Amino acid sequence: MPKPPRARGTGEATSGRPWAVGFGTSAARDVRGYGLDDPRFRPTLRELVEALKQNPLQFPTKRGKLKHARAASLKFGGSSWRLVFAVSMTEHRVRILSVGPHDTAYDRAKRRI
Repeated sequence: MPKPPRARGTGEATSGRPWAVGFGTSAARDVRGYGLDDPRFRPTLRELVEALKQNPLQFPTKRGKLKHARAASLKFGGSSWRLVFAVSMTEHRVRILSVGPHDTAYDRAKRRI
């Protein structure tokens, strides 16, 4: 019997069904002014949300206080940003904790986890 597919960079298997993805209240506030399709983001926030729906486990886990979180990299106007999120395997759900410049996103996520 073939093994189920594995997420890149993890030992956890993924299922074929899409993940439920939602923004926490504070994270929604973080992006409200930009919108999901703002072209200054590379990839756009909508593209990242779609990637999370397909396989959130493809993104690396963090360490320390954020050891239960993962992060996706993106660029905004040439600067490095992060989308930090938590994955619930039992609920098959992704909760976006913060979006922002690199250090700011991690600091906010630590308070929201």
